[in-house]
Amino acid sequence: MKVKKLQMYHSNFKGYEMEKSSQDSNRNISLDIARGIGIIFVVICHIRYSFMTTYIYWFHMPLFFIISGFLFQRSNSNNKDNLILKLCEKTCKFLVPYVSFYLSILIVLRIDTCSWPLIMAEDLKLLLKGGVHLVGAFGPFWFITVLYFTQIAFLFITRYLSVKIGIITVMTCYILSHLSVFRNITIWDANVTLYSLFFFGVGYLKAAYPLRKKVENRIIIVSIIIVVLSIGLQAFGVMNYRLDMKHASYDSWILDMVIPSCFSLFILTVSEVLQKTKIGEGFAFIGKYTLPIMYLHIPVSYLILNHFEFQNMSIIQIVASIIFPVLLSRFVFEKFAITRKMYLGAFHIS
Repeated sequence: MKVKKLQMYHSNFKGYEMEKSSQDSNRNISLDIARGIGIIFVVICHIRYSFMTTYIYWFHMPLFFIISGFLFQRSNSNNKDNLILKLCEKTCKFLVPYVSFYLSILIVLRIDTCSWPLIMAEDLKLLLKGGVHLVGAFGPFWFITVLYFTQIAFLFITRYLSVKIGIITVMTCYILSHLSVFRNITIWDANVTLYSLFFFGVGYLKAAYPLRKKVENRIIIVSIIIVVLSIGLQAFGVMNYRLDMKHASYDSWILDMVIPSCFSLFILTVSEVLQKTKIGEGFAFIGKYTLPIMYLHIPVSYLILNHFEFQNMSIIQIVASIIFPVLLSRFVFEKFAITRKMYLGAFHIS
């Protein structure tokens, strides 16, 4: 019996490795680079506050939604079962790791501080509330639930609506997101989905309906001008722009659309330039582990701060908060079928 189980394990692991190898060969490297750049910015602004933090908040989360939209695959409009399977798959893919990381981080931090019991009823209530209610080590968890809602909403938009009606729907959601009645915080920051749909839609349209090279180049040039101009205006106090998606803090109808989009396009353009460079390879490698880093960078930073004292502590925290989740993912999460499901959301429902 043990031999059969071992054979089954090796068979499953081999199948996972083959599938992962196939996925890697079909990956858009520039998107991995963009994710790598984006997650490094996330780690930096969560661990060390500086003058850069304001500018990073302008685009780091919208960038991830744009990339997710670019990679989005719609369900077969003629197959009802396909939609149900997609819903089930995305629910497992996002929510199982959401719960697994939350409980694992909670237990490790409680053991580290010798706090008992390891899990309390209040902890489970916070998990169910999610969004802005999760702070500290769990602060970034809001992104996962909003991305989940955004993907589910887009499944229905692309299945039941035409492109024109879909665009109108997304823009209507964008307008609603800026009304005070929709700025009140809800469970899992679901209201932020009204805003995130815009960026997800930008990514989806960019992939589904690519522009002619000349048109795209003009848009890139305009975006770079807007990036430089907005940084200058902010630096000299002419403009005071703020963006915080987690807390539904977006107050400008125009700037909340233009600035994050232009900065994200700038990062994506830089990523394409870096594709064939060693620096690009480094960013792309990190970009493959965006979600483990997203979940674990703050807990790792806390543990280092609690047990070590170095010069240049912030730099040590930033580097370790990127490296440790990557190593944990490569040598633990990816190696076992149960951890691939629990922490990487490796569900393939068919």
